[in-house]
Amino acid sequence: MEFRKILERLTKKELILPDFQRGFIWDLDRMKKLYASILAKIPIGSILTLESSDDKFNCKQIGAKPRSRMFEKSTKTVDYLIDGQQRLTSLLAGFSTYYFDNFNGAENDIASNDLLSLYFLKVPAIDNSKSEDLFGVRDLLFKKRSFSSSEIYSIIEAKYLFEITDKFGKKQKSFKTNNNDVFNEIFNYCTTSISDESGLRFYRIPIQFIDGESNTIAILRARILDQIANSHKGKKDDIAKNVWTNAISNYFTECLSGISLEEIKVENSDKARAIDIYNNLNQGGVKLSILDLIIATVGTKDDKNFYDQILNILSDNFVYDNNILSSEMKTLIDNQNVYNPFEIANVLTSKGEMKKMFTSVFLDVLALLVNKNKGKKFSAKALKNKEDKYFTPLVTKENEVLKLSADDVLNNYKDACKAIARALFFFQTRCGIREFDAINYKAQISVVAYFFSNDEYFNNKKIHDLFEYWYWISIFAWMYPSNQKIEILDSIEKFEDFIKSNNSIENFTYLKTVRSDVLKKKFYSDEETLTMKRISETEKYPPKVMTSYICQFYLSRGFGYKSFFIDTKHNKTKKDDINVFYDEKLEIHHLMPLGSDPNKKIGQTTKELRSRTNNPFNSPLNMLLITKNDNALISDMDYVNYSAEPEIKSILPSLDCSVTAKTLTDFLQSRFTGFYSKVESVLSGLEINLKNGIK
Repeated sequence: MEFRKILERLTKKELILPDFQRGFIWDLDRMKKLYASILAKIPIGSILTLESSDDKFNCKQIGAKPRSRMFEKSTKTVDYLIDGQQRLTSLLAGFSTYYFDNFNGAENDIASNDLLSLYFLKVPAIDNSKSEDLFGVRDLLFKKRSFSSSEIYSIIEAKYLFEITDKFGKKQKSFKTNNNDVFNEIFNYCTTSISDESGLRFYRIPIQFIDGESNTIAILRARILDQIANSHKGKKDDIAKNVWTNAISNYFTECLSGISLEEIKVENSDKARAIDIYNNLNQGGVKLSILDLIIATVGTKDDKNFYDQILNILSDNFVYDNNILSSEMKTLIDNQNVYNPFEIANVLTSKGEMKKMFTSVFLDVLALLVNKNKGKKFSAKALKNKEDKYFTPLVTKENEVLKLSADDVLNNYKDACKAIARALFFFQTRCGIREFDAINYKAQISVVAYFFSNDEYFNNKKIHDLFEYWYWISIFAWMYPSNQKIEILDSIEKFEDFIKSNNSIENFTYLKTVRSDVLKKKFYSDEETLTMKRISETEKYPPKVMTSYICQFYLSRGFGYKSFFIDTKHNKTKKDDINVFYDEKLEIHHLMPLGSDPNKKIGQTTKELRSRTNNPFNSPLNMLLITKNDNALISDMDYVNYSAEPEIKSILPSLDCSVTAKTLTDFLQSRFTGFYSKVESVLSGLEINLKNGIK
C-alpha cells in the first residue's frame, strides 16, 4: 500500500485508530530509524486492519493522546487499525505535514512532541569537504546505489521550529502550512551553511516536504534543492544542476511510492482472529486482549476510563455475613487490618495491571451474568430456536464475549467483580487457597462466582458446604482430567437443578459417582501412587499439582498449624500461625530431607534430586509448607533428629507426620493413612450438613 494512499484513507477517516490501541510510545531514535529504512528502500512490514461497519468502538485521531481528539461514531464501513499504529503515526510525522495541519494550536493534544519535529537530511555545505556525500551534491552527480539504513540514519536531523528560528514563539513547534513566513525561515535554515553537533557544516533537505503535492510545498522543495545545487554549482552549467535536483526528487519519490506496507484485513465477524494475528505479529511486545476491545466498546457510552473503574472496584471494602464462617476463620479474618479477597489473592501484576488469567475469569463471569440477568436459563447444551431463553457455556468464547454491547458491560461489570470477590473469599476461607494463581481449575472460580452473584446463595452456609464438598472431590478424585473450561462450566446446570431440588447430597449423582474415587483414583491419588511404593513396577508418578492440593488441605483446617520455631531474627516472641492468611512467603520443605536419600550419589546436587520424578523423596506426601526461618534452621537435618525436637514433635502429629518412622517408606505410608482419614472426615462432615438439602 502506497504512502499517499495511506494518507488519503486517514484524511477521509476510512482508516481510523480505535481507542483500545495503546498510546504512541516510539521515541525519536526509533522514528529516525524508520525514516532511514524507507529512504534506503528497505521494507518496513505490514499493518493489520479490522473491517467494520458498526460503531462499536470509540476512535481517535492518529497521533492524539489517549481519550483526546475522539471521532464521532459512524456506521459507514471503515478499517480499524489494529496493528501498525507506531509505524503509521511515525510515517505521517516524517513524510507529511499531517500533524502541523491537524494539531496547530493544539499541541497539548498530541501524543508526542516528536510528532511536531521538523526532520531534515544533512548534505555537505560548500565549506565542508570532510563529511560523506551520500547524494553527490559536491559534484552535482547523484549515483543511485543501495544505501544502508545506518548511512541514512547518520544524516537525519530533528529540530523544532523554535530551534531553527527565533522569529516565532520561544517554544513554538506547530505552524500553519500556508504560512509563508514559516516557509521562508525553513528555506533559510536549509540553505544556510550551519554546523551540527560535530562542528561540520551542512545544508538540509526537509523530508516532510519531499512528497508534498500542494503548490506551496512543491515550490519550497524546489527552491531548497535549487539553492543547495547553486551553492555547489561552481563552473558547472544549469543542466548539471537541474539533472541533480531532478535525480534527487525522483529518488525520494521512488522511496515513498515504494513503501510496501502489506495490509492484512480481517472481517468484522472475526474480531478474535484479529487479536490472534496481532499477538503473533507482536511476539515479545505488548499484547492486545479481548478486554482492550471491551474497553473501547464501553468508551462509546462512558467517558471514564473503564479499566480504572474495574481497578477501583477491586479495592472496595468487602462485605460478608459472619455466619457463613467457622469460628476459627472469623478470628483469622478479624485479625486482618483490612480484608480484601482481591488483595489477598494477588490478582494484579507488579505493574498494577490485572493478570491475564484473572482478566479471562472476569470476562467469563461477565458473559455468564449478562445472559443470566437478561432472564435466560443456563443450559449445558444448545437448544435450537430457544437462544432467547437459554444460554450455554459457549457465551464465554472470545467471539461471543466480543458481541457484548457497551450497555451489557456497564450494567453487569460491578456484579461480576463482586461475584468474583465472593468466589475468592470462598476459596480462601474454605479451601486453604490464598492466591489466585494457586487455583488450578480457574473455571471453578467462574462457577462459584455465578452462584454467589445471588446474595441469598452467598449468605447460605450450606451453599459454601456444597462447593467445598465439590472442590475436595474434584481435586482428589480427578473429576476434570483434561481441565476443559467448558466441561467445568457445564456443572452450573447440575448445581442449579440440585439446589432447587433441595435433595440430600446422597442424591446428587454428579458428585456421588466420583465420591468413591477420592484418594483412590488409580495412578493419580491412590495410596500406591502417592506413597510411590511400587514406582519401579508401575512407572506412574504422582502429579506435581498434588503437592499443592495436600498443602491447601492442611492450610484450610481450623487455624492451620504452628511454625516449628520462633523467628527471633525478626524480633518475634511466639511461633507463627501458618494458615491461608500468613502474609509472608512460605517454602516447600521435604520432611524427609533429600540429603538422607540412600541412593544419592557423591556430588549430586539437591536441585538434581528435586528434578527426579521417580524419587520417592519427592512424593507429595513428603512435602509441607513452612516458613523461611524454619527452612533455614532445619536445612538438611535428618528427620529422625529434628522430629525429636520438643518444639517440632508437638506439631508434626497434627500434620499426620509420624515422629516414630525411621524410613521414608514407613513415613509416607503413615502420612497417607492420616491424610486419607482427615479428608474422609471432612467430606463426611459436609455430607451430614447437606443431608437435608441446602435450605
